[in-house]
Amino acid sequence: MRITRATLALVIWLIPTSGAVATDTAMLTAAGRAAGVERATAAASASSPASVQLAYDRARGMREALRAAGAVSATCQAYGGWAVRFAEASTAIADGYDRLSPTRVRAARTAAAAARSKMRSTRSACRAGSSPVVKPPPTLREPRPGAAFFGQMIARRPTGATSAELVIGGRVVGPLQLRSDGTAWARLVAAPGRYDLQVRFRRDGRVIATARSSRVWLLPTSARHSVQPATASSALQSRLRAAAGRFNGISGIWVHDLESGVAGSWNAGAKFPAASTVKLGVMVEAMRRTGVRPEQSPLAVDIASIGGWSSNLAPNRLMNAIGGPSGAQAGLARLGAVNSTYPGNYIVATAAPPVTTVNQPPLRTGRVTTAADMGRAITTIHRAARGESAALSATGMTVAQARLLLGNLLSAQAEADNIGIVRQGFAAAIPVAQKHGWISNTRNSVAIAFAPRGPVVVVVLTNHSGLTRAQAAALGSDVVRAITETAG
Repeated sequence: MRITRATLALVIWLIPTSGAVATDTAMLTAAGRAAGVERATAAASASSPASVQLAYDRARGMREALRAAGAVSATCQAYGGWAVRFAEASTAIADGYDRLSPTRVRAARTAAAAARSKMRSTRSACRAGSSPVVKPPPTLREPRPGAAFFGQMIARRPTGATSAELVIGGRVVGPLQLRSDGTAWARLVAAPGRYDLQVRFRRDGRVIATARSSRVWLLPTSARHSVQPATASSALQSRLRAAAGRFNGISGIWVHDLESGVAGSWNAGAKFPAASTVKLGVMVEAMRRTGVRPEQSPLAVDIASIGGWSSNLAPNRLMNAIGGPSGAQAGLARLGAVNSTYPGNYIVATAAPPVTTVNQPPLRTGRVTTAADMGRAITTIHRAARGESAALSATGMTVAQARLLLGNLLSAQAEADNIGIVRQGFAAAIPVAQKHGWISNTRNSVAIAFAPRGPVVVVVLTNHSGLTRAQAAALGSDVVRAITETAG
């Protein structure tokens, strides 16, 4: 059964919730962490990375404790809600320091103070267990909240339901097929992009249950096609060589049209300062530990923070969960990034293109990567999200985990340096999963663009004294034009 809708724009904040229902007492205990969080955020300072990391860790710990408490009674919802807002605003204080944004820090401190005041004023109304617990609606089986998906929707059918309908943006889009296996099914055919989905179940015309998955990424039909092996194109090689020659600096390039197999590279074996691109290793190693409901895992928010904005605080916090830097290194190896390194925490087929080293940039860091490594990494993530057994085995992820990871990368915030250096080469309507990294003299972007005719992998690494984002982005645009024009 096909459901068709042309376009839709939705911006809805998703706060994942635990499926477990605990007592009001658990929530009150979690909210009791507020004083410690308040002290840590008050002491956070731009001149002390350790104090910022401590503030982040305590705020995130409070938020996860509140999440684990689950649904609460009606009389405690206000207090619990303000406790959540306080924990998230406190996390944003540390995040503002990490982004080097005093404006964000000030706004987050104001929001945290207001939420703390509301906590105090609503505490007396919270009488544990004095009213029924209000459970959130279940999520769809597919797609999961925040995940990438290829059009298929599946929801558990509640007892007694005689029909089901999909609702997007308050409008009924079409029916779902009720199946004998106890599920409701449909395929959404719509413009690629981010959606908020709700399924309503009815009995005799009356709504008896709902299921929701918010901020999901619908990929184009072409994204379901098999990945064609990389085959070097002499025409593309020539274009990339010319583009690199116009760039006033050192570059490493890897491109691969996954639909046609057309591929090319330049200086793809040279090691560059990796900046944040190797956080992909942390993301995959943490994601494979999230369980059968990855979006509900205590690790999910930190993984999303790495994908959404290249947080330094989040990967540092995840180190304990993945076994330290060796875990991150193992994650890179799972992705095929065998020449990339992850030394420690951050301070706040034969016809394939040649993996050559033409020009090696100076390395002032032990954290390095190559264009070929990052090309393999982002392609492996896509293959795993498609459900390819080899990629799933290599990464250790389930399909659900891989699709959530891909959804995280599709959600990269297009702000300041995190705009990256290749995104502007693609039309705004094309979903692009991307990971960027930038430090002094280095700007890197790793991306897979889900174009209508098929996915395209583009990796551009750049290095030059005094390098600006605009200079690196000019090369990025040249590279995108080269692959799109060559692949046709």
